[in-house]
Amino acid sequence: MGHLLLLSAVTNRERNGATAFVFDAINTLDGWVDDVHMYSNMMTTITFTMKEDRLGTFVDALAGATGYETVRIIVE
Repeated sequence: MGHLLLLSAVTNRERNGATAFVFDAINTLDGWVDDVHMYSNMMTTITFTMKEDRLGTFVDALAGATGYETVRIIVE
């Protein structure tokens, strides 16, 4: 069975552009989006599935795109 992984990233990019970037990054790494929820133009949650060996590349892409050096990761 897989693990639950929570990634938290903050950006000042426009919401639709940021969401499209995340979708493209997931697809490029052979992952897929399972579910999406957008909350009042303030927060988006994306549930996705991806092979474990691709997660490091995904986290690096998020960190580079947000302009912040750190993306918070919680593994349960």
